[in-house]
Amino acid sequence: MLIEHFRDVPPGRTRVLSGSIDRIGDVLGPLGVGSVFVVTDPGIVRCGHAGRMLSLLIDSRASVCGFDAVRENPSKVDVDRCNAALDAAIVDRFGGKEPECVLAIGGGSAIDVAKAAILVRAGGGSIEDYGGVGSVSARVPPLIAVPTTAGTGSEVQSFALISDESTHEKFACGDAAIAPRVALLDAELTLTMPRHVTASTGLDTIGHALEALVTTKGTDVSRRAARDAFVLAAGAFERVLTRAEDLEAREAMLQSSSLAGLAIENSMLGAAHSIANALTAKFEMAHGEAVALALPEVVRFNSVEPVARALYRDAAFHAGFVESSDADDCAIDHLIERVYAWIAHAGIDLLASRLHDHVHVDHVHVRDLAEVASRQWTARFNPRAVDIGAFETILEAMIRART
Repeated sequence: MLIEHFRDVPPGRTRVLSGSIDRIGDVLGPLGVGSVFVVTDPGIVRCGHAGRMLSLLIDSRASVCGFDAVRENPSKVDVDRCNAALDAAIVDRFGGKEPECVLAIGGGSAIDVAKAAILVRAGGGSIEDYGGVGSVSARVPPLIAVPTTAGTGSEVQSFALISDESTHEKFACGDAAIAPRVALLDAELTLTMPRHVTASTGLDTIGHALEALVTTKGTDVSRRAARDAFVLAAGAFERVLTRAEDLEAREAMLQSSSLAGLAIENSMLGAAHSIANALTAKFEMAHGEAVALALPEVVRFNSVEPVARALYRDAAFHAGFVESSDADDCAIDHLIERVYAWIAHAGIDLLASRLHDHVHVDHVHVRDLAEVASRQWTARFNPRAVDIGAFETILEAMIRART
């Protein structure tokens, strides 16, 4: 079933299906696929999802091989290793031919490595040559994305996020050719996520929704997708943390993640992700946790801008946080308070204490983080202009909020 929330979105490259991965044969059939290269990570192998997928693909009479060593926050190293594994598979398994399909099963890291590997194979060179938006003319195999986390939205995007191996800073590589052809959302796959991963990825989804809602590049379509993603997550996030087996809530989080990913594809992101990239580079925090730490004070900073203020208010109203008669200040305060409550419920305040210990004693650290944040590509889409000074202001507000 096509996700209902996509009904009014113009047709794109990714068809989003909800249902069991047992349907993978039905997905492969219309694509005419006989050989599949699978990209995944060790955690997905350990919990059995990769083995199950391989069995289903073999049952569908596909010739299958893969790469199962994607790391969290992948770099050029992961992309190169993936392509080396694919080169070997072409010789040993695929009769000297490129695979007819690439299938990524896992979180955003696995999906992004699959995209990046396809990009490099099509255009040559190194993934570091592809920062920004490209235009690959060579034919690429269709990509099927099967997310096992509800957070990144990579399954509906034409961008891959790759980290620099030495600095740990992330850069985005985009090309319409690498957008997944099909995203298959199976809520049961998310049951194996540890609670801290459920929390981190869920907060990432919320951050994606609230950032994509207000960016300067946003459109009516992307803003509606972002608002609907936020409303879905607002109703489901605490449920998946409290009742891990709640499949209805997990389905809502998966759909929220894909909706937010669709919004990002059209609107990009803002200052919270700029700060998050600085935090992950400096302290090796999980991405969703870093986004969460920045998000409330970025919302407060942006709410001075009238359009952003109205959009935040609208999201708070549709999520049921405020009444139509409530003042703007009240709506913004309720929204920020709710995000802080989600952070506390998720246990992310423990990381906030670590952040405080790192940066509060020496404001040089704040300046360093602000400089890194100001270099991030997402900064230029923030609804309120941000420079190093603005990022320092937001970071100091983040610290004060926890003292």
